[in-house]
Amino acid sequence: MRKILFKLTVVCLIVQSCQSQSNFDLSDITLNENIKDLPLEKLDLYEKDFFLSSEYSGYTIYDKQFLNFEEVELEGQIHANTNYKRNRVYFWFSKKDSIISILEIDLYTHDECTDFVNVLIEKLGNPDFRRYGDKREKERDNPSNYLWEDLINKRTYFLNVYKDYETKKYKRAHLYMLKNSDTIVYPIMFDFPEYGYYGRFIDERNKKQDPTYTYQQYLADKVKRGRGEYENYYTK
Repeated sequence: MRKILFKLTVVCLIVQSCQSQSNFDLSDITLNENIKDLPLEKLDLYEKDFFLSSEYSGYTIYDKQFLNFEEVELEGQIHANTNYKRNRVYFWFSKKDSIISILEIDLYTHDECTDFVNVLIEKLGNPDFRRYGDKREKERDNPSNYLWEDLINKRTYFLNVYKDYETKKYKRAHLYMLKNSDTIVYPIMFDFPEYGYYGRFIDERNKKQDPTYTYQQYLADKVKRGRGEYENYYTK
């Protein structure tokens, strides 16, 4: 009888462990969580500063439990026995209050990159902005950068993708999710050439005081005025 009870206890613990692992999903992160409330106590963590601002600190995590997005498993690696080019997530939090301010997901394996891009489009809808490497890539609708603005929840998703020129397979998919209210890193994102055009669009939308004004309308307006040559060439 004791053996049976022991076996049942072990089975229950295993089931509970599996359930707890499957319950964590990165798509549930709202950027309002305290890093101390995440179940990270069993992980061997190394804290470091965010490269764009020392006001944020963060952890790099490779653990399978934390690599799920909309129930899509994102675990994977290119090289065995090393973290080089291994899929990972970063939680960046404010040093002042430990609130997570930036979610960063960095993937290197083709299948997981493909699934991730597809599930982002499924979750967030068509991107508000796409940027292309050149005109040919735009004609093929093969973006190198995507942006989604969630005006309801007041956060923005910046996704950079890299593909092999010959095979067209993903080499990397790299996402930053930030609060629109962030005054440190969020404005810097629009200083990068990949998203500079969208930053200028936001300035124009603010001038119009029209939250329904879209980047596509902005682009069409510029073309009508005989401007927007580069925007029309590289973006959509």
